[in-house]
Amino acid sequence: MSLGIYSPPDLKLIFEGKLFDSVFGILRRIWDPENKSILKYYRDGEIDTNRLEETLRELYPALYDELLERCMAENVAEITRKTKRHCLVIMDSLSLREAMLLENDLKDKYSVNLSYSFSSLPSETESFKQKVFGRTNISQWDNPDFKYLHDLDGISVLPESDTLTIWTQAPDDKLHHTRSGHSEPWSIDDVYADTQQLVHEILKTCRHDDVIITSDHGYVDLTAGCTFPISKEWKRVLGNQFKNRWRAKENNWELEQLYEEGFIRYAGEYYVVAGRYSWTTGRGSVNTRKHGGLSIMECMTPVLNVKVN
Repeated sequence: MSLGIYSPPDLKLIFEGKLFDSVFGILRRIWDPENKSILKYYRDGEIDTNRLEETLRELYPALYDELLERCMAENVAEITRKTKRHCLVIMDSLSLREAMLLENDLKDKYSVNLSYSFSSLPSETESFKQKVFGRTNISQWDNPDFKYLHDLDGISVLPESDTLTIWTQAPDDKLHHTRSGHSEPWSIDDVYADTQQLVHEILKTCRHDDVIITSDHGYVDLTAGCTFPISKEWKRVLGNQFKNRWRAKENNWELEQLYEEGFIRYAGEYYVVAGRYSWTTGRGSVNTRKHGGLSIMECMTPVLNVKVN
C-alpha cells in the first residue's frame, strides 16, 4: 500500500470496533484532490483503494460480513426523511470519489461536512428506492415533497416543501452509459463537470438553509490494475453465473462453490459478488464502472452536509 495511507492508528480503530471509521479516514487520504489533475486523482485513487480493500480482507476476514450488516441497517436517507424539516438530495451513483471533489469545490462558498452512510443490497438503484420510498417508479411520482431531476432543465422550479427530497439522474446517466453514437463510456471529467454544475444549481435554487447530499450507491471501477487476482477457472464460473454483480438466489453447484470460496455472499433474496473481482473477457470497449455488489466503494456512500446560509 502506498506510503502514508495506512498507519498504526488506523489498525487501532479497526480493532476497537470502528472498522468503517478507519476505512473512511484512509479513503479521505487516498482521495485527497489537492494538487491533482482529475485524471490522476481517479487513476491513483482507484489503484490505492484496490490495495486497501485487498489488504483489509486479509487483515480483517469479517470485512464483508460487517459491510453487509451495515447495508441492511437504516441509511441516512431513511433517517433524514423522518425528520420534520429537511432538504435531501439523492444523486444516483454519487460515490465518495465525487463527494470529496465536491467538498473541495464547495468549501470556499459554503460550510461543508463530509461523512458516510451505506447503500442497500444489492448496491443498485431499484433496491434502494424500494427501501427508502417503498416504490421503484419515482420518475413520475406525484408528490408535493419530491422532485425528480433528469437534468439541469428541471431545476428552475423546486417544490416549496419543508420536507423536500430531490432525486437526480446524475452522475449515473453518464457514469454507466455510453455517449450517443459512441461505443466508449463518457470520460470521468465530463461526468464530474455535470455533477458539479448540478449541485451548484440545486444549492442556489433550494430554499433550505441546510442541505444533505447523498446517494443510493457508489460504484467500483474494475479497470486494469484495480481488481483482485482470480484464476481463469473461477473467472469462468463467475461469468457462467453472473451477468451483473448480483443475481437472484438459486440452488446450483457452481453458486455453492462460489459461496464456499468467498467470492459471493447472501443478501436477502440475492447473491452479491464480494470484492473487486472482474470476469469480463470480451473484446472491444467495456465500461469498467460497475455496481450491485459488495465492496467498499460500491457500498460506502457519501453524506455531504451543506449549510447554504
